[in-house]
Amino acid sequence: MAIVTGTTGSDTLQGGTGDDQLYGGGGGVDQFYGGAGDDTYYSEGSFAAFIYNSPGVDIAYGGAGQEHFYYSTSYSPVLDSETFHGGEGEDSLNITLFTTYHEDFLLDARPDAQGLGRGSYGLTFSGIEIFRISTGNGNDWIALGDTSDYVFTALGNDTILGGGGNDTLRGSYGNDVIYGGDGNDSIDGDQGGDSYGNDHLYGGAGDDLIAGSGGNDALWGDEGDDALYGGEGQDTLHGGAGRDTLEGGRGDDVYVLASEAEDGTDVIVEAAGGGTDEVRSAFNFTLPSWVEKLTLTGSASLSGTGNALANLISGNSGHNTIFGLAGNDLLFGGDGQDTLDGGDGDDTIDGGAGLDRMNGGNGDDIYLVDNEGDVVFEMANGGTDLVRSSVSHALRLDVENLTLLGAEGLAGTGNAQDNQINGNAGNNRLNGLAGNDTINGGDGDDTIDGGAGLDRMNGGNGDDIYLVDNEGDVVFEMANGGTDLVRSSVSHALRLDVENLTLLGAEGLAGTGNAQDNQINGNAGNNRLNGLAGNDTINGGDGDDTIDGGAGDDFLNGGAGDDSLNGGVGNDILSGGAGTDVFVFNGGDDRITDFEDDIDRIEISAHLAGVEATVASLLDGAFMNGTVAVLDFGAAGRLTIAGITDLSQLNDDLVLI
Repeated sequence: MAIVTGTTGSDTLQGGTGDDQLYGGGGGVDQFYGGAGDDTYYSEGSFAAFIYNSPGVDIAYGGAGQEHFYYSTSYSPVLDSETFHGGEGEDSLNITLFTTYHEDFLLDARPDAQGLGRGSYGLTFSGIEIFRISTGNGNDWIALGDTSDYVFTALGNDTILGGGGNDTLRGSYGNDVIYGGDGNDSIDGDQGGDSYGNDHLYGGAGDDLIAGSGGNDALWGDEGDDALYGGEGQDTLHGGAGRDTLEGGRGDDVYVLASEAEDGTDVIVEAAGGGTDEVRSAFNFTLPSWVEKLTLTGSASLSGTGNALANLISGNSGHNTIFGLAGNDLLFGGDGQDTLDGGDGDDTIDGGAGLDRMNGGNGDDIYLVDNEGDVVFEMANGGTDLVRSSVSHALRLDVENLTLLGAEGLAGTGNAQDNQINGNAGNNRLNGLAGNDTINGGDGDDTIDGGAGLDRMNGGNGDDIYLVDNEGDVVFEMANGGTDLVRSSVSHALRLDVENLTLLGAEGLAGTGNAQDNQINGNAGNNRLNGLAGNDTINGGDGDDTIDGGAGDDFLNGGAGDDSLNGGVGNDILSGGAGTDVFVFNGGDDRITDFEDDIDRIEISAHLAGVEATVASLLDGAFMNGTVAVLDFGAAGRLTIAGITDLSQLNDDLVLI
């Protein structure tokens, strides 16, 4: 056994291979190298005692003053059992683990459990008030007491419990969990994050400084006026009670304001280019500069306000008031009866469930409506706006466009402006009202009324009905788009792929078909109806109508009134109905079903009969076939006349033109 005694200055004390006793002498900065064996060190009032780990079970004693123990593994990588007794005064223990061999470092310095242990070695201490610890690359667990301590960990997933003092705690690399505890602590997650790990940092009571540094960190300020800095990565910052300053740094950060003490007192700091950030608030909140998102939490009725950026603001289940301000904002009301104002910019506003009031402000805004009690407001010259509705909806003034969603049969109504209205997959009733509107029915059997103005209507798929009240209205259809009907109070000509036309009212109107097989119905007035090509069915209705079947095999019914019926080219059937009717034969195999002698007249084109033909010569070539008369024109056609019993009845009723 060697006994080595230092001086009052700064000494280097070296033991041997036995159980040695080394005395510092006091007054200086002493270094203790015990060597092999179970050694005992006496600092005796040294200003600082550097104790280097050596093999064996060693014990270090402080003196009556303030002792600073510095314990290091740089001398020997083998960590054996060490014991430190601080003695009187405020003593500190500084532990530095330089080597990577010490993977897991465990230390419990709380007042009720002082001690450290790892596998076959143990480190115990008493009378130590302050710890300064720098660990190696293991997964460390460190619990501190109520003094102001310092802990720096290296690699590994570390847990640090700060205790009640003003601690400085740094996690470095790895997925670290750090609790500051009471006191004004400084907490730094250091290199955790995208490349190294994600840290959880808790300030506890006191005014704490917490820095997440690299990585996707979670920071809690808890009580006190804390300063939280997320650093790199996608961080989550909880201010807790007190007036806190929260700065997420770079990355897409989330700020959580959930405590009553956070209501309007926390300061959030973001910079340009700092990512897309979100505030989750249980209280009224206005977004600061460079924060893009706001989510209202809880169930209270809250107010949420954006900024000049393109904000995403979401309400909660309460009755919220949401202001987007400038920027192209996306606003969600959530449940409840919400009031949403987009402000400037091209905003998208969804009131959510409940009876909501939505105002887009300036810009080209989009509204999502899901309740017939929702109200959409706009101002004059406030942009070109669109309502997308899953329920029946009528546009209010200064809202231009409407699109119905889903597959349910809904009603969509325009206003006095030039609207664009789009139906859904259901059977819709669409009305443009005044203005020059564009209306698209979509799928389903739709009823489309352009209203006043020059309207463009397209029913899409399905058997659609169009109401036309202006000769400038245009009806479009696609091939194989169903069997469609135009009901018109003005003269109208069917466009391609629209099959049927019904004239309304009592005014004398013109109705014209197309190349398809049309059904055309006149009204109570004196109509001019023309089927054009196709095998048409034309009904004159009341009034003195002029009906021309055009090309194709047509059926013409004059109805009441003095009508003129011209089958045109093709094999036609002509029925005059009541009144004094004129039947015009232009070739083909035509049949007159209800000729009345001395009332109706038949006009035959001279080019069919021949220039030398007379009525008498025509009748000479005619014959009776039972109760009908047949006039045969050879290759030019044949006219069959029902309603007479003798050819002589035609002497005064047959006219060559």
